[in-house]
Amino acid sequence: MRYKRTQTTVYWALALFLFLLFGCTQVKLVADYDKEVLADTFDLARRVDFFWANYIEATGEQRGYDTIKNEIIAIEVEMNSLLLKNEARDQNSQTTSQVKNVIAIWAGITELFRSQGHISNTSAKAYRRQLSDAFKYIVTGEKSKDISKNNQ
Repeated sequence: MRYKRTQTTVYWALALFLFLLFGCTQVKLVADYDKEVLADTFDLARRVDFFWANYIEATGEQRGYDTIKNEIIAIEVEMNSLLLKNEARDQNSQTTSQVKNVIAIWAGITELFRSQGHISNTSAKAYRRQLSDAFKYIVTGEKSKDISKNNQ
């Protein structure tokens, strides 16, 4: 009888210990907020918007692929850098997918420039809005990580 009581006490103590141990752990489902990544995203969005503003105002030869290809490549490199920064963060699949979406849009635009040599102002304005919206989703998601962290 005494042995059973001791055994039961040990089980209860073990259960309480496990409850406290697992009760103190925190499940992490979202990447931590990162000011640097947010700043890099803003910088890239600004650079892309600046590219489109210049392109829409340009005329003639200034609109040709050969004239703008270095800027297109530089923006693509920055996009890949932002992707790498997001891939390196734990639990960051949503933002990583959003950056991949921006890269895919940019790759499609780049292919149009290569094949056609230039694009119309109507298309340029549409791509500018599309990329602006895509960056807005990235920024909103990143800012929400900061809000959710502050509410804990």
